[in-house]
Amino acid sequence: MITSAANTIIRTIVGSMAKHSITSRVNITSSVNTHRRVQILKRKNFFPTFIITVLLWGLLASFIYFVDPRGFAAIPIFFILVFMALLFTISLIFVDRRRGFLGAIAITFFLILTLLGVGNILNFILILAITICVELYFAYK
Repeated sequence: MITSAANTIIRTIVGSMAKHSITSRVNITSSVNTHRRVQILKRKNFFPTFIITVLLWGLLASFIYFVDPRGFAAIPIFFILVFMALLFTISLIFVDRRRGFLGAIAITFFLILTLLGVGNILNFILILAITICVELYFAYK
């Protein structure tokens, strides 16, 4: 036979367990809902970003084909178009603006070094290592 004190303790423990399991379900559900909202938002932004990416690559291709490289401000405009096209492309691939920005900066910087005649494999590896270190710094911050 269970005494009233033991019965009260059992009811308290079972009630506490039920309360904690309900709150953990609510926390899991709210984190799933938040993750789902982020996925839906990213999916909504995919098509306009894709259209902008295709337009930028088209602009870059037409710029390369139609513009004389010795023309006024041809080289800076080329690098701006390359940077923007790479930014949107890498952002679409990694689904992260920061990674897209870092990748576009790294590739554009290497292209500028190549234009200046100092773009070699060692510089590429150093730029890649710096980019990875910066990404890891911001990922763990």
